[in-house]
Amino acid sequence: MSRRLAAACALAAAVVALAVAVSRTLFEDAPVVPADAAPARAAAAPPRPPDAAPAGGVAWVVDVTGVVERATSGGRWTPVAAGDTLSVDDVLRTGTLGRVTIAVGDAEVRLDPDTVFAVSALTDAVTRVQLGEGRIAATVRDGGRRFGVAVRGSDAVAETAAGAFSVLSAGHGDATVAATRGEVTLSANRRTVTVRAGQQSVVAPGSAPTAPAPIPPSLFLKVKAPGRVARSREVTLRGRTAPGAVIRINGERVAVDPSGAFEHSVALREGRNRVDVETRDATGRARTSQVDVEVDTTGPAVGGDVVWGAP
Repeated sequence: MSRRLAAACALAAAVVALAVAVSRTLFEDAPVVPADAAPARAAAAPPRPPDAAPAGGVAWVVDVTGVVERATSGGRWTPVAAGDTLSVDDVLRTGTLGRVTIAVGDAEVRLDPDTVFAVSALTDAVTRVQLGEGRIAATVRDGGRRFGVAVRGSDAVAETAAGAFSVLSAGHGDATVAATRGEVTLSANRRTVTVRAGQQSVVAPGSAPTAPAPIPPSLFLKVKAPGRVARSREVTLRGRTAPGAVIRINGERVAVDPSGAFEHSVALREGRNRVDVETRDATGRARTSQVDVEVDTTGPAVGGDVVWGAP
């Protein structure tokens, strides 16, 4: 009996030893997980690349700040949100504080406030958008597809296969193209120039592009107005800014000649008036000035000029 018991005990010990050996072999490299550890999370899905426009659209909206709207076929404007798709001929506009980033083709396009923009074409060879007015900045990856910006009211087209550039327009068929990386071809009125990084070229309405020149190192604004007291309810503001910049007077964009000179008539009311003048260049820099004018159509005439701002 004792021999049988001893044999049984020995057999049981052997089985336990075998089980322990197998357990060590299988699990000796397994990490120890605390009992209160949080369950593992599934890996996050990678962000959609900018050129992966969803089906049914040629572009998509990456992000939106402030008021950004799209024109509908009925002539109404509806809000735009991140993730929306855009189709050919869709027209967008940004509000006074609105900004939007759009992925289209091999490019990422950023719209500044008070800008009107449309998608014109998307083919295997070229992506084309149109700037109605305002400013857009584009970064184009080298994906084999050229990216071009046409300007409304002009035959001007800026185009590149890779690089970074911006286009500014007052909406009068004018354009300023500034390159910050790579090079851009600018064509208008049967002439084509190459704008390289650090340069800009200006297209006046109905004119060919100017020879590329260095982007001005600073932006200035000089405004000349009638004396502080005017006898008329309409005054003419004259001034100068950097070549290629755009002027806004009381929110209205004003044409600037290639030298940077501008002239604009402003309607005023009887009494004290404040006129806001802003200049903005193709790189996005801005300067502002305010002109105070007292209108008195009954008092004696007062002559003289007052200059605000300095280069």
